[in-house]
Amino acid sequence: MARSEVTDVLMSFFYSFEFGHNVSVSSYGELKYRQQRHLRVHATARAWFQDVIDRHFGREHGLLGNSKLHDFREAVGVVADLSQNYHTFDELECRDLKATLAGMQGRQPGRVRLSTFYNATTYTRWAFTEGKELLHSLGALDDTDPRNPSVVIPNYAMSRSNCLDASHLFSICCRNSCEGMMGHLEAELASDGADPEEIAALIGQLPSESVEAPRTLPQSLLSRLDEIAVHHGGRVPIHGRLFAQWMHHAYPLECPYPHEQGLSPQTSAEWKSVAGAGA
Repeated sequence: MARSEVTDVLMSFFYSFEFGHNVSVSSYGELKYRQQRHLRVHATARAWFQDVIDRHFGREHGLLGNSKLHDFREAVGVVADLSQNYHTFDELECRDLKATLAGMQGRQPGRVRLSTFYNATTYTRWAFTEGKELLHSLGALDDTDPRNPSVVIPNYAMSRSNCLDASHLFSICCRNSCEGMMGHLEAELASDGADPEEIAALIGQLPSESVEAPRTLPQSLLSRLDEIAVHHGGRVPIHGRLFAQWMHHAYPLECPYPHEQGLSPQTSAEWKSVAGAGA
C-alpha cells in the first residue's frame, strides 16, 4: 500500500478517534471531505497528526504524495501511536478551551456570564450548546445570582461532557492542574492540615498556569482561611470542602469549585436519557 493510501486510512482513523468513533457519513467520499476540511480548519489537529506521521514515515513529502510502500505492521504502529499518545493532543485542546473561556471572564474571576458563554459560539471554534439544566448537573453553573448566572470555567473545562470516550474502557478528559498544586501542599506540609499562616505562606509562593508567584494574597482570602481554621479548631484541613472552595478562589482558572452534593458527572447523552430533555 502506498504511503498516500496508508496516510488516508490513518487520517480517517484519527478523525473518527477525535469524535469518539461517533461519525455518521453517507459515503467514503463524504468522510474524506469532512476529515480533510477538519484538518484544514483546525491547525493544531493537523500539526499534531503530521508529527505522528513524521515519526513513522519521515518528513520528506508532508502528509501525502510519497509513493513508498508500507506494510500492515507499520500502519498498526501508527494507530497504536495515535491511540496511546492522543492525550498530548487533547491537552492542547483543553488549554485552548480554557484560554478561550478565560478571555471572556467578567468581573468575577473564573466565571463567564451565561449569555456571553452562548454568544461565543458565533465567533470561536467552540460550540457552547449545553443548556442550563445540563450545566447545573455538571456542577459548572453558578446561579447564586439568578439574574446573572455564569459558567465556572475549570468546572466546565473538566466536565464529563468535554471528555472523549476513546473506547468502552476509558475516556480522555481535561487534566485537573489543581491536583498538582494540592500534591505540592501535601508534600510540604506532610500533614492533612496546618495553621492558616503556614498555608498562606506556601500558596503565596506557588505559581500556576495563570497565577504568578511570589504574590501577596488579598485580605479576603486570608480572612476566609482564618474562618476555616476557626471552624475546625484552629487548623485548616486541606482535604475538606471548605478548603477546596478556598483553592478555587485562590486559583480560579485551575481549581474547580466543589460540586454540590448529589450531582454526578454525566455526558450529554447520559443526561438526556435520565432527564428526558434537550441539552
